[in-house]
Amino acid sequence: MSAYKQPNRQPSDAQRRFAFSNMARHKTNRSLHAFLSIVTAGLWLLVWLAISIHNTRRRNQIAREYGLPTETNVGFIILIFLALISIAGYKVYSGLSSGNPPEAPLDAAIGPATQQAKPETRWIYAKTHSPIGRGSIVTATTYSLNEIEFGPPYEGKQRGVLTLRQNFNNSHDVYFGLEKGQFLCDNRACGITARFDTGMVQFFEATPAQNENMPGIYIRNADIFIHFAEVSNTVTITAAFLDQTKQTFQFDVHDLNW
Repeated sequence: MSAYKQPNRQPSDAQRRFAFSNMARHKTNRSLHAFLSIVTAGLWLLVWLAISIHNTRRRNQIAREYGLPTETNVGFIILIFLALISIAGYKVYSGLSSGNPPEAPLDAAIGPATQQAKPETRWIYAKTHSPIGRGSIVTATTYSLNEIEFGPPYEGKQRGVLTLRQNFNNSHDVYFGLEKGQFLCDNRACGITARFDTGMVQFFEATPAQNENMPGIYIRNADIFIHFAEVSNTVTITAAFLDQTKQTFQFDVHDLNW
């Protein structure tokens, strides 16, 4: 036995007028919201979007009750589009951040233990735990086997320092620095060459560290640098310095154990 279906009835003129009158109460005042968006420098746009979505849904609900045609909820489509754009932007930003990690303070890169290390030691490890439970930062520091000496005003023998760092989010940084001197860099970029064991000489871009106490640079493509260091015994780094000759530093990097 088939169920009885009530036939679709067309609304009367009175019902149409009542429906249109009721739907008009849920129209979005575009002029008002546009003015508020301008006054608030665009902050009101999200409120406008939310109100528009709500009003369109209410008008469609009334239209369905009286058998009238519904309209497309444009505000909801815009919301989905903005969400997709935000997700894509976040993924792009995350990719760039992992490829070029942001600069960190010099004392955070070296860590308290490495600041007290002596030049004759090889790898010195330090581990700093996050006070809010995000994990820990692990650093490994070694000093160059050879000493270099600059001319005035940076007289005196010194060794290079190489610090590898693993951050909370498993990204990595590589810091290369001296006690005194000035790397030949502009405000944003410079570079060094590195040779692992007897392999090919490779060029690595770098950025100057924002620290006035000790000159240093952060080597970009840190993951690649650390990968080669983990499978090598030595690394030879050559860098250019302001008003000084190029200098070469040799590091013993074997037995790197995080």
